[in-house]
Amino acid sequence: MKLTYVTGLIIILFLILIKWNTNNLNFMTGEFNIETFNNVPEKFLCNTNEVACILSYQNYNQSCKNSFGVWKQLQDLNHNKQIKGKKLKIMAIDSTKNPNLAINGIIDGPSVSLVSRYNIKNYDGRMNLQNLQDFLNKNI
Repeated sequence: MKLTYVTGLIIILFLILIKWNTNNLNFMTGEFNIETFNNVPEKFLCNTNEVACILSYQNYNQSCKNSFGVWKQLQDLNHNKQIKGKKLKIMAIDSTKNPNLAINGIIDGPSVSLVSRYNIKNYDGRMNLQNLQDFLNKNI
């Protein structure tokens, strides 16, 4: 019995060491799968009563991966919500797979833009939920 406990502990420590070496400990914190993001459809255009908050990311970039949890929370709280008479859509796009849809041009790291029918406002701040909420409330 003691041997299997020690063996199990060694295996777990070995797996953590492998993950630590690859700089990927998401399995310990709950990985946010990008497939759960609302993706920007091809030829996307906001209607006059809509506004879209769009995260442009690169799946290989660690800063982007670090922002996925916050983005998922923002999406869950606000997608299809009415703010100041506008329907808010929270979307994301992998700019490496869709370079023509990147809003801020070529940027290595997460980028957030608020897009309406005739206007684009870029977010320049820390990627945390409160700052993103404030950005939305101020600019919609």
